[in-house]
Amino acid sequence: MQKDRHAGLRLEADVRRAARRGGATEEQQAALVAKVREVFVIADGQARPMLADGKTEMRRADGWFVTVEEWVASMLPAKNAPGPRLPVPKKNPFLREFWNLTEQMRIQRQDPALAARLREAY
Repeated sequence: MQKDRHAGLRLEADVRRAARRGGATEEQQAALVAKVREVFVIADGQARPMLADGKTEMRRADGWFVTVEEWVASMLPAKNAPGPRLPVPKKNPFLREFWNLTEQMRIQRQDPALAARLREAY
């Protein structure tokens, strides 16, 4: 009984940690913590992911259990969803003559694919 309570607290902490890493807001974190008890069943101090029927264990394609991190990632919107494309800068901040770390980080944050293309031009 005590083991199960500790496992529940650990599960909630793991969900919050994974959600923070995924960029979730406080409200999203709270919603995930509330929902995790419907998906993960705690028995003998271990949290096991279960499908909606409550009897079948949730597994990945390779046969392993779905982890808390994977479950949280599947519940959050895609972090690197394509957003508005940035225009290609006239001066490539990755080139030596126009080196600009601030501009590099701005491009990396807003359009990782463009940053990769510009970095390859270096």
